[in-house]
Amino acid sequence: MTEKIIDIENGHLRFENGFTVSSQTIQEEIVQYFGQENVSINDIKTGWKHCSVRNIKINDTYFIITFYFDNDILKKLDFIISDKLIVDGSWDGWSEKKELQNQDYYDNWLTKEIGSNRQFVWGTINSFYDSKGGFSSIVLEYK
Repeated sequence: MTEKIIDIENGHLRFENGFTVSSQTIQEEIVQYFGQENVSINDIKTGWKHCSVRNIKINDTYFIITFYFDNDILKKLDFIISDKLIVDGSWDGWSEKKELQNQDYYDNWLTKEIGSNRQFVWGTINSFYDSKGGFSSIVLEYK
């Protein structure tokens, strides 16, 4: 059996080679583990920094994960998942129906991964559809 990516006891995300991400993870650890060339950093200049990594493969799933740091404290992760390599899309093929199907896929993945509970002592995790942004994703938020 494949090890779960999300540890529901403490909110840690498990990656290969024993690397884990938690509310204690700092930006430098993200850059060191994934490599400077693979991490896109957006400094919002308000204390917030967003670090994104594309096409992380864990087990048989691909992820694009954005790590949100507020004054160097990891507050939230936003990720999309796919069973195949994630390529840049275009608005030409976009539809609300497809994005709602993505949200259903994310919900099903979460249920297989962690069960139906979405609130924990360490925080919350759920899938969302952002109608203004036109996308779906999974959001893990630490307390």
